[in-house]
Amino acid sequence: MLPVPPQYPPRGKKSERMNALNKKLILLTLLTVLLFAAGCTTQGQAPQKKLTGLNPGEEDPAVWGKYYPRQYESYLKNKEESKTEFGGSVRESHLDKKPYLRVLFKGYGFGEDYNEERGHFYAVTDVKEIKRITPKSAASCWNCKTPTAPKQIAKEGVSWYKKPFAAVTKDVKHPITCWDCHDPKTMNLRVTRQNMINAFKRQGKDVNASTRKEMRTYVCAQCHNEYYFDKDTKEVINPWDNGLNPRNIVDYYDNKKFSDWKHPQSGTEMLKMQHPEYEMFSGSVHQTSGVACADCHMPYVLEGYNKYSSHWMTSPVKNLDVSCKPCHRQTTQWLKTRIHDIQVRTNETLDIAGEENVRAIRAIQTAADTQGVDTAKLAEARKYHRTGQAYWDWVSAENSMGFHNSTKALHTLSLAINNARQAQVLAAEAAGKPLNPSIVDIPKKQIDQTGEPKQPEDKVKVPKQP
Repeated sequence: MLPVPPQYPPRGKKSERMNALNKKLILLTLLTVLLFAAGCTTQGQAPQKKLTGLNPGEEDPAVWGKYYPRQYESYLKNKEESKTEFGGSVRESHLDKKPYLRVLFKGYGFGEDYNEERGHFYAVTDVKEIKRITPKSAASCWNCKTPTAPKQIAKEGVSWYKKPFAAVTKDVKHPITCWDCHDPKTMNLRVTRQNMINAFKRQGKDVNASTRKEMRTYVCAQCHNEYYFDKDTKEVINPWDNGLNPRNIVDYYDNKKFSDWKHPQSGTEMLKMQHPEYEMFSGSVHQTSGVACADCHMPYVLEGYNKYSSHWMTSPVKNLDVSCKPCHRQTTQWLKTRIHDIQVRTNETLDIAGEENVRAIRAIQTAADTQGVDTAKLAEARKYHRTGQAYWDWVSAENSMGFHNSTKALHTLSLAINNARQAQVLAAEAAGKPLNPSIVDIPKKQIDQTGEPKQPEDKVKVPKQP
């Protein structure tokens, strides 16, 4: 006998009501999940086109903090002073750490006073205290130290730059704050420094029309870059017309016959690089992979359901779990070791390049004092010295000790060493003498603050490369 199939009751009104109720429950559950997810993804993000009630000219970060307390609380951490292996925010003398800098920058302000910067919070205090600021200093030196600068430039135009530094000081109330990077009405990121706005205009671009991802780099790049002051107007200008690589920048300055000072020992017209973090970062593995400056230096943090960008603008080394681990799956110790290795090798190569340029200075000085010197070859030697020291300074002045772009950093230092050696060879040929070992073969780290060889008993041991 075949099995009797199960008997189901006919669909009735009760069954239909149950099905309708189940459908409603399912829809309600889905709606709840969607609303919850939407809340998670938008609650902590930087607001877009959100009216705040802030005065359009409000500079005081404490006032902004009333609307954005988490961001303001993290901003206050910029008061902290701490060191990293090759930097940090403690005001220490670079000249004491690397005495050969006094030779390289002789005759220029950086040879007298050159300290580790303490960061955004102390920008106003520190710039007023450095010895490089003199009665002749222009208002241009305020450009990236306070929101007062771009506001006054917008009112007065290029003529503002030429004002005396001291005359502008009375108008300055705040260091770098929220206003510098955010529109007070909408909180959208924006570039406020006219030098970068103009640099993009010369390329046919509107920097403030960039994507939000790009702006998370550009708001940093507007100040963390290489620049110079126009000799006549004192306007701050980014030398990017030929490109962002060191060769492009040096060529730009050569074409304009620009120099920052004349070295008193070598007689070379010199270039002083500023802090080309943006240029160094451009073309790096991180930059070409879509990583922005803020991703590492102002990483997103979570507090409950709130996600926001930390405004403690600091080295990622201080918090690798938040800065690096969201993308990198290696251990924290592996990341620390990787950073250390890159920076140690860059620092050692930097010192080699610096000392080779010191030797170039001495070789050129010796040749210039030689009777009957070949002036054409001497001029060529000075050109190589100018280029070699500019390449060295590109890495020295940049604040990552090679980490922002280790390939570019080491390549630039190799060019610095080569140019410095070429300067030494040409100087010797100009003097009609073979290379003098006392000039060009001084052991590493054996040059004192005057540029003279140290005595053997002063020999400094060089740590082995790890």
